[in-house]
Amino acid sequence: MLAETPEIYGAEHLLARRAVSREVGERLLARVRWWEDHVRLHGASIDNNPSPGNKAGGLTTIYEKSLGAVAKAGQSPLMAVYDYAEPITAAGLCFMDTPGFDPVSMTGLVAGAAISACSPPAAAACMAANRHLASRWPRTPRCSTR
Repeated sequence: MLAETPEIYGAEHLLARRAVSREVGERLLARVRWWEDHVRLHGASIDNNPSPGNKAGGLTTIYEKSLGAVAKAGQSPLMAVYDYAEPITAAGLCFMDTPGFDPVSMTGLVAGAAISACSPPAAAACMAANRHLASRWPRTPRCSTR
């Protein structure tokens, strides 16, 4: 599962070219167009420079970062494109339209059952209203009664 639509900006055509159908490729490109419109509506642009940390790592443009994001997908064909938190039904390489902000992206992926994760969105399931309820759970680093 690949996600974070803004992270593939500028290299989305490479993923779309690998789609199993024209419809799947067009769906990916439509999600990118939505993000372009969304940021324009708010007076921003999606093709801004990479973060200081990315620059320190040697990246000079957002497009270099996008090429790396697409490379993470390997060479598999793109089987499906999903909206944020949409239930995942296809096997193989899929893409979920999420923002490029890990906590929000992970929430969509967990909600769509694309992944199970031990990060803050998934760990929220460990919260209890009282100590009695919490004491009935196995103790793990993420689920404690403190």
